[in-house]
Amino acid sequence: MTRKAIKTISNEELKYIPEDMKEYKEDAKEIKDRPLIVYGRKLTNNQKWQMKSYMGKLNKHETYVEGTGEALEYIWLNCVTRVCNVMMEVDGEEVHLDEVKGKDKDALWNSEGMELAIYGAVAFLQGSSELDEEEVKT
Repeated sequence: MTRKAIKTISNEELKYIPEDMKEYKEDAKEIKDRPLIVYGRKLTNNQKWQMKSYMGKLNKHETYVEGTGEALEYIWLNCVTRVCNVMMEVDGEEVHLDEVKGKDKDALWNSEGMELAIYGAVAFLQGSSELDEEEVKT
């Protein structure tokens, strides 16, 4: 039996498009005709441990794990790098943004209507960061 070389965690941006927006064309002229696209990076080992430190045990009704929201927010704030094709309503007016980064991207965490896209993107990044069965064996 031979050993395999170890790999470093990729710093490459990963792209996530919510399932319900896959039929939209990324190069459409209007933002409303394009999918929401979330870009992010895999979690480093330190980030994985930090995320797990937020997680507790099942609540008294055994319906969810305490600290899940904090762990998901940690991934959103630290691993998601940018969000493209954002349509927002600000003071009753519709605003279209090609790309949102930094504090504006972080503020999307508290936006109404983004819940499924945020959860999907965070789950995608977390899943992409896990080792596959073959990598676990090495």
